[in-house]
Amino acid sequence: MLVRLSGPAVEQRSAGVPVGAIAQARTAVTTDDSDATIGNAGKASPITTLPGPRSERSLVCRIAATVEELDTHYAIREASFVRHQGLFDGSDIDDHDRDPRTMHLVAVCEPTGEVAGVVRCYAREDGVWFGGRLVVSQAFRTSKLKVAPALVRAAEEHVRATGAKTFLAYIQCRYAKLFEHIGWVPIGGEVEYAGTPHQLMRPGWSEEPEGIAEAAAAGGPPPVGHSANG
Repeated sequence: MLVRLSGPAVEQRSAGVPVGAIAQARTAVTTDDSDATIGNAGKASPITTLPGPRSERSLVCRIAATVEELDTHYAIREASFVRHQGLFDGSDIDDHDRDPRTMHLVAVCEPTGEVAGVVRCYAREDGVWFGGRLVVSQAFRTSKLKVAPALVRAAEEHVRATGAKTFLAYIQCRYAKLFEHIGWVPIGGEVEYAGTPHQLMRPGWSEEPEGIAEAAAAGGPPPVGHSANG
């Protein structure tokens, strides 16, 4: 599934992360906020077009289609969560990334091919899906393309396409308002992970698992694999 978003042209065209340029990605991006799958890479997806003004540039959110795109997805995450925020030591890649159900999404700016941001979605054994590792490349943080909301919407569409009823994410508290603005609902209170406050949230269409609000309110730590938005 592809989500296409168009918007006004922005400056700093050369400051994004070209697909496959791993070394450049590690030096050219910072976090905006904070997962399709090695097994899903290259799968054809239906296209959803989000309306927007005419523009020289457009944004396509989809599952990483090549090894290069997947490597760039990981490099952007590493630049944010390992090097910039210091939430992980060495790498933020975990067992969820190796699960063939996991979806690693990229937001590709056309026609330049720059990767404007990334996010991943993975499923627990009980069928509950989680989103996380949402990062927007530095050159696109103030872009009118609104990369973060576009990636969140794409993640929701991909998860709903699996038939899932529940989609959750632990969001860094400083970004909770962004998610509320696009229809997400907080569950319980704040929890701390890697020294950073997080808020458990769900989109409006998602069911809320029984007892999860009480568990979140109790201040328990997020499940393994969550941080900086998952």
